[in-house]
Amino acid sequence: MRNVTAGLIVGAMVLVGTATGVEAQTVTAGAGWTTGWDDETNLGKGVLVSGGIAQPLGRHLAVEGEVSWARQLRDSGYLAAVGTPLIGTARLAYLFQGPESGARAFASAGLGLVHSTGHFINRTILPGPGGFPVEGPSTQREWSLTQPAFELGAGVAIKSGDRLSFRPEVRWTSTTSSNRPSGSTLEPPLWMIRTGVTVEWRLRR
Repeated sequence: MRNVTAGLIVGAMVLVGTATGVEAQTVTAGAGWTTGWDDETNLGKGVLVSGGIAQPLGRHLAVEGEVSWARQLRDSGYLAAVGTPLIGTARLAYLFQGPESGARAFASAGLGLVHSTGHFINRTILPGPGGFPVEGPSTQREWSLTQPAFELGAGVAIKSGDRLSFRPEVRWTSTTSSNRPSGSTLEPPLWMIRTGVTVEWRLRR
Protein backbone atom coordinates (compact mmCIF):
# COMPACT_ATOMS: atom_id res chain seq x y z
CA MET A 1 0.00 0.00 0.00
CA ARG A 2 2.84 2.38 0.84
CA ASN A 3 4.47 1.84 -2.57
CA VAL A 4 1.12 2.36 -4.32
CA THR A 5 0.54 5.62 -2.45
CA ALA A 6 4.03 6.88 -3.21
CA GLY A 7 3.50 5.98 -6.87
CA LEU A 8 0.24 7.94 -6.96
CA ILE A 9 1.95 11.00 -5.51
CA VAL A 10 4.82 10.83 -8.02
CA GLY A 11 2.35 10.22 -10.87
CA ALA A 12 0.32 13.26 -9.88
CA MET A 13 3.46 15.39 -9.75
CA VAL A 14 4.44 14.25 -13.24
CA LEU A 15 0.91 14.84 -14.59
CA VAL A 16 0.78 18.32 -13.10
CA GLY A 17 4.24 19.20 -14.33
CA THR A 18 3.66 18.06 -17.91
CA ALA A 19 0.01 18.91 -18.57
CA THR A 20 -0.45 21.30 -21.50
CA GLY A 21 -3.29 22.70 -23.50
CA VAL A 22 -5.42 23.69 -20.50
CA GLU A 23 -5.63 26.88 -18.49
CA ALA A 24 -3.38 28.41 -15.86
CA GLN A 25 -0.85 26.05 -14.39
CA THR A 26 0.10 27.34 -10.92
CA VAL A 27 2.72 27.00 -8.22
CA THR A 28 1.58 27.06 -4.60
CA ALA A 29 3.11 28.00 -1.27
CA GLY A 30 1.29 27.79 2.05
CA ALA A 31 1.62 28.40 5.77
CA GLY A 32 -0.66 27.45 8.62
CA TRP A 33 -1.20 25.91 12.03
CA THR A 34 -1.53 22.19 12.66
CA THR A 35 -2.39 19.85 15.53
CA GLY A 36 -1.56 16.14 15.59
CA TRP A 37 -2.66 13.05 17.52
CA ASP A 38 -1.98 9.37 17.59
CA ASP A 39 -4.53 6.88 18.94
CA GLU A 40 -3.56 7.59 22.56
CA THR A 41 -2.44 11.20 22.97
CA ASN A 42 -2.07 14.68 21.54
CA LEU A 43 1.29 15.04 19.78
CA GLY A 44 1.37 18.82 19.86
CA LYS A 45 0.66 21.95 17.85
CA GLY A 46 2.81 24.10 15.62
CA VAL A 47 3.50 25.82 12.34
CA LEU A 48 3.27 24.17 8.94
CA VAL A 49 4.72 25.22 5.58
CA SER A 50 4.01 23.70 2.17
CA GLY A 51 4.81 23.95 -1.52
CA GLY A 52 3.44 22.37 -4.65
CA ILE A 53 2.14 22.65 -8.19
CA ALA A 54 -1.42 22.50 -9.51
CA GLN A 55 -3.07 22.06 -12.88
CA PRO A 56 -6.72 22.65 -13.83
CA LEU A 57 -8.30 19.72 -15.67
CA GLY A 58 -11.34 21.70 -16.83
CA ARG A 59 -13.57 24.48 -15.54
CA HIS A 60 -14.21 22.90 -12.15
CA LEU A 61 -11.59 20.21 -11.51
CA ALA A 62 -7.89 20.54 -10.63
CA VAL A 63 -5.11 18.13 -9.65
CA GLU A 64 -2.44 19.17 -7.18
CA GLY A 65 0.78 17.71 -5.82
CA GLU A 66 2.16 19.08 -2.55
CA VAL A 67 4.83 18.49 0.07
CA SER A 68 4.31 19.94 3.57
CA TRP A 69 6.47 20.06 6.69
CA ALA A 70 5.42 20.88 10.25
CA ARG A 71 6.87 21.28 13.72
CA GLN A 72 4.56 20.11 16.51
CA LEU A 73 5.29 20.80 20.18
CA ARG A 74 3.55 19.66 23.36
CA ASP A 75 4.49 20.42 26.97
CA SER A 76 1.97 19.19 29.55
CA GLY A 77 4.29 19.05 32.53
CA TYR A 78 4.52 15.30 33.00
CA LEU A 79 4.71 14.66 29.24
CA ALA A 80 6.40 16.65 26.51
CA ALA A 81 6.54 15.83 22.80
CA VAL A 82 8.42 17.21 19.82
CA GLY A 83 7.34 15.97 16.39
CA THR A 84 8.23 16.73 12.78
CA PRO A 85 5.72 15.30 10.27
CA LEU A 86 6.58 15.40 6.56
CA ILE A 87 3.63 14.79 4.23
CA GLY A 88 3.48 14.23 0.47
CA THR A 89 -0.03 14.48 -1.01
CA ALA A 90 -1.70 14.08 -4.40
CA ARG A 91 -5.23 15.51 -4.40
CA LEU A 92 -8.17 16.39 -6.62
CA ALA A 93 -10.12 19.59 -5.95
CA TYR A 94 -13.60 20.43 -7.19
CA LEU A 95 -14.26 24.18 -7.52
CA PHE A 96 -17.95 25.00 -7.41
CA GLN A 97 -17.75 28.30 -9.31
CA GLY A 98 -16.26 28.88 -12.77
CA PRO A 99 -12.78 30.31 -13.51
CA GLU A 100 -14.24 33.79 -14.12
CA SER A 101 -15.50 34.03 -10.52
CA GLY A 102 -13.56 36.15 -8.02
CA ALA A 103 -14.17 33.67 -5.17
CA ARG A 104 -14.39 29.91 -5.77
CA ALA A 105 -15.41 27.56 -2.96
CA PHE A 106 -13.82 24.10 -3.26
CA ALA A 107 -13.68 20.67 -1.69
CA SER A 108 -10.68 18.37 -2.07
CA ALA A 109 -9.67 14.77 -1.42
CA GLY A 110 -6.40 12.96 -1.89
CA LEU A 111 -3.92 10.25 -0.96
CA GLY A 112 -0.60 10.82 0.71
CA LEU A 113 2.35 9.49 2.62
CA VAL A 114 3.13 10.66 6.18
CA HIS A 115 6.62 10.38 7.66
CA SER A 116 6.61 11.45 11.32
CA THR A 117 9.71 11.65 13.51
CA GLY A 118 10.09 12.97 17.05
CA HIS A 119 10.33 12.05 20.70
CA PHE A 120 8.41 11.98 23.98
CA ILE A 121 9.91 13.21 27.24
CA ASN A 122 8.40 11.67 30.39
CA ARG A 123 9.09 13.65 33.57
CA THR A 124 8.92 12.26 37.10
CA ILE A 125 8.13 14.05 40.37
CA LEU A 126 9.94 12.95 43.55
CA PRO A 127 9.66 14.02 47.22
CA GLY A 128 12.32 16.59 48.02
CA PRO A 129 13.57 18.29 51.17
CA GLY A 130 10.76 18.85 53.65
CA GLY A 131 8.48 16.65 51.58
CA PHE A 132 8.11 19.21 48.80
CA PRO A 133 7.94 17.74 45.29
CA VAL A 134 10.92 18.21 42.99
CA GLU A 135 11.49 17.17 39.39
CA GLY A 136 13.22 13.83 39.05
CA PRO A 137 15.02 12.19 36.15
CA SER A 138 13.37 12.26 32.73
CA THR A 139 13.21 9.56 30.08
CA GLN A 140 13.12 10.15 26.33
CA ARG A 141 11.48 7.86 23.76
CA GLU A 142 12.14 8.42 20.06
CA TRP A 143 9.71 7.68 17.25
CA SER A 144 9.89 7.33 13.48
CA LEU A 145 6.84 6.18 11.53
CA THR A 146 5.92 6.17 7.83
CA GLN A 147 2.38 5.30 6.71
CA PRO A 148 -0.02 5.91 3.80
CA ALA A 149 -2.77 8.44 4.46
CA PHE A 150 -5.86 10.08 3.02
CA GLU A 151 -6.85 13.76 3.15
CA LEU A 152 -10.09 15.77 3.01
CA GLY A 153 -10.19 19.55 2.69
CA ALA A 154 -12.31 22.60 1.94
CA GLY A 155 -11.79 26.32 1.45
CA VAL A 156 -12.20 29.30 -0.84
CA ALA A 157 -9.83 30.47 -3.61
CA ILE A 158 -9.95 34.29 -3.80
CA LYS A 159 -8.48 36.08 -6.83
CA SER A 160 -6.20 39.07 -6.39
CA GLY A 161 -5.45 40.10 -9.97
CA ASP A 162 -4.94 37.98 -13.07
CA ARG A 163 -2.26 35.66 -11.70
CA LEU A 164 -2.44 35.73 -7.90
CA SER A 165 -4.95 33.98 -5.62
CA PHE A 166 -5.21 33.44 -1.88
CA ARG A 167 -6.74 30.25 -0.55
CA PRO A 168 -7.83 30.05 3.11
CA GLU A 169 -8.57 26.41 3.85
CA VAL A 170 -8.83 23.61 6.38
CA ARG A 171 -7.62 20.02 5.88
CA TRP A 172 -7.92 16.74 7.76
CA THR A 173 -5.26 14.05 7.27
CA SER A 174 -5.41 10.51 8.67
CA THR A 175 -3.13 7.55 8.16
CA THR A 176 -4.94 4.51 6.80
CA SER A 177 -3.34 1.81 8.97
CA SER A 178 -4.05 1.09 12.64
CA ASN A 179 -1.30 -1.53 12.87
CA ARG A 180 1.49 -0.62 15.27
CA PRO A 181 4.90 -1.44 13.78
CA SER A 182 7.22 -3.45 15.98
CA GLY A 183 9.10 -1.18 18.36
CA SER A 184 7.04 1.91 17.49
CA THR A 185 6.42 4.50 20.22
CA LEU A 186 3.34 5.87 18.46
CA GLU A 187 -0.06 4.16 18.31
CA PRO A 188 -1.51 4.51 14.76
CA PRO A 189 -3.59 5.85 13.23
CA LEU A 190 -2.15 9.35 13.16
CA TRP A 191 -4.48 12.32 12.69
CA MET A 192 -3.68 15.91 11.77
CA ILE A 193 -5.88 18.94 11.28
CA ARG A 194 -4.50 21.98 9.47
CA THR A 195 -5.78 25.51 8.99
CA GLY A 196 -3.96 28.12 6.95
CA VAL A 197 -3.61 30.08 3.74
CA THR A 198 -2.13 28.89 0.44
CA VAL A 199 -0.91 31.38 -2.15
CA GLU A 200 -1.35 30.44 -5.82
CA TRP A 201 0.67 32.03 -8.64
CA ARG A 202 -0.32 31.31 -12.24
CA LEU A 203 2.70 30.62 -14.44
CA ARG A 204 0.92 31.21 -17.74
CA ARG A 205 -2.51 32.13 -19.01
